[in-house]
Amino acid sequence: MVTSAGSVDWLCLPRFDHPPVFARLLDDDAGYFSIRPSDPAARSTWTYRPASLVLDTAWTTESGTLVVTDALALGKDERGHELGRWSPGVLLRQVRCTEGSVSVDVEFSPRPEFGLIHPRLTQRSGAGAAGPVRVGNGACRQHQLGVYGAVLDTAYTLRRQFGSLDEATKGS
Repeated sequence: MVTSAGSVDWLCLPRFDHPPVFARLLDDDAGYFSIRPSDPAARSTWTYRPASLVLDTAWTTESGTLVVTDALALGKDERGHELGRWSPGVLLRQVRCTEGSVSVDVEFSPRPEFGLIHPRLTQRSGAGAAGPVRVGNGACRQHQLGVYGAVLDTAYTLRRQFGSLDEATKGS
């Protein structure tokens, strides 16, 4: 669930029937993932892409336009109660400045188990520091990808979902 403020306030992973990773909808301290312009006066509009559940949120500021695209990628033939059975859902969020320049605020605050778990996150800078960004809470035993690996995994998932990548996405 993406709010008008650009925040994912409800998301259950790896399946829709699992406990949420983001649950700010229920409690302010239960996790969220926000991407929005730094300008508090920014105005937003929502548009769903035809015949899909892909959401484009366009933010207009005095300095430019920012578009955040949100999609939940699932297995190719998964429907109904089979959602996520063979492959977990992946939240895909793409940020593009389509006009001018826009400063962006990103807040990533996962709180698994309805906010009961507060994972420790470490910040990495630059492509040379690519590697796992999550530690603690048994993270060493979980599947993790570095930043570069996450980009490749996301590109693979997008291509599998949509058949091909458009030129704008390939060039990003």
